[in-house]
Amino acid sequence: MHDKDIEDSEMRDSDGSLDSDGSLLYKRYDVFHWTIDDVREYIRSLPGCEMYACEFEEQEIDGRALLLINEDHLLNALDIKLAAAIKIYSHISSFR
Repeated sequence: MHDKDIEDSEMRDSDGSLDSDGSLLYKRYDVFHWTIDDVREYIRSLPGCEMYACEFEEQEIDGRALLLINEDHLLNALDIKLAAAIKIYSHISSFR
């Protein structure tokens, strides 16, 4: 195995999916089964969105709910600022 292969295998999640930039890809099935804690940690991992992770937890958003969120929910119900809402929605949309 080459060094690059070892790095890639260490970066893979349970289904072994990597994006072209080496970041993990999440499949809809996986996200659907996320717990509230999983969602909180995912939002916390997004650059510039860390401060909103607790709001997702307080609203009890799990993977099922995350897949149903739209921009209006982020901006109004969760009271997230526009720039962060756009980033979060972009990431959520990639799961669909």
